[in-house]
Amino acid sequence: MFRRFDGTFGGEPVDFHHLDYIRICLDSQDALSTPEDRNAILDTPAGPERDAILDAGYEANMVAWPERHAFRLSAAFQDAPEHGWERFLWLCAYHNETAAAYTADPRAVCRF
Repeated sequence: MFRRFDGTFGGEPVDFHHLDYIRICLDSQDALSTPEDRNAILDTPAGPERDAILDAGYEANMVAWPERHAFRLSAAFQDAPEHGWERFLWLCAYHNETAAAYTADPRAVCRF
């Protein structure tokens, strides 16, 4: 639930623990994003077809969440003053390292 950061910030060494919120959010994703997804599952008998629907929904959400997060980080970075960029660069690296554990889809990568 917590993650350790040991590095530099503002040219000074820092060492702290922070809430690993990206991992928490990705771990909480499931296959159902909409009422239509739920209905498709309920209307499909248990078996390979239902499993395929669930797998596809889960995989889509493992890309969608980090994709949206990366977009928001990028927008915030663009609006940040230059003296605030270092924290966004750190957050981008944290995002990419964590997202890579869930998906290899390039849409989930944060880039500035």
